[in-house]
Amino acid sequence: MTRNRITTFIILLCLSTYCSNAKDSAAAKKANLNKRELESISTPGIVIDLRKSYPTSEQQNQDQQQQFIVTSESEHQILNDAVVLPTCTDDQQLLKLEFMADKTSKWSNIVKIQRKLKFGWKTLVKIIGFRNQTLFTYYKCVEKRVINRIKVIDRKGDGLCCEKGNNGWYEVYFDDVKLDHPRFDAKIGLEQIVTKTCAKDFQLSKMCGGNKVGEDFCCKGYVCSRYYPHSCVRKRNWKCAGPNVEAKSCGATWKTNKKHLAKNCCPGFTCDGLKCVQAS
Repeated sequence: MTRNRITTFIILLCLSTYCSNAKDSAAAKKANLNKRELESISTPGIVIDLRKSYPTSEQQNQDQQQQFIVTSESEHQILNDAVVLPTCTDDQQLLKLEFMADKTSKWSNIVKIQRKLKFGWKTLVKIIGFRNQTLFTYYKCVEKRVINRIKVIDRKGDGLCCEKGNNGWYEVYFDDVKLDHPRFDAKIGLEQIVTKTCAKDFQLSKMCGGNKVGEDFCCKGYVCSRYYPHSCVRKRNWKCAGPNVEAKSCGATWKTNKKHLAKNCCPGFTCDGLKCVQAS
């Protein structure tokens, strides 16, 4: 009997040590991932200084509006429409930026293309050196299922903003769909952010069968819900009931719901009658 107790004690001690080591290993792995993400945020992306690439005044008339095209794949500049666009994969979408600085601009405009990470924004591309009265177009493939944004800065208020820059403009497209944004104005400030988002918990998405409403895609780690119409949820919640959806655990039956019926409410939701609602 004493031997059995000693054996049981040793087994429990080993299990306790194993669990403790496993927790420490998981915590260390998480800390390492967080550290790498913070390092990724602080690491500068590609910097494109257009002043190094423009032709000389002898090659080009400064008073005439010109077109200047840059592609992310070749990283070279072309002064005509004969440009080969980047080939995006199924997980990517084509970003197109058009930028025209006002004639009074003094190289003061900056554009940053950024991607959302857990602890902040990672700058993928920084573009500086926009010349006045020159139509600049930039193409780049970016990930679909993340939040991307374009940060536009007019440091001196002479390229896009205010009285000196009111003839300047820019447009942002994702897969040829133009994103709306207000015109630069002194009341708004010298900085604008245009964001291309993705759908998260119980947000509508065209990817899940929505027509003209919602985001184009679910974010990474999210899938289309089985029971919540046209919406994205975390992978672990795709079979549970979301807001205002009936569930068996709330007393719903096939008689009250002719469609698919979830077994339980999703985490963070509770029953209110036959339906799941946000827990207070």
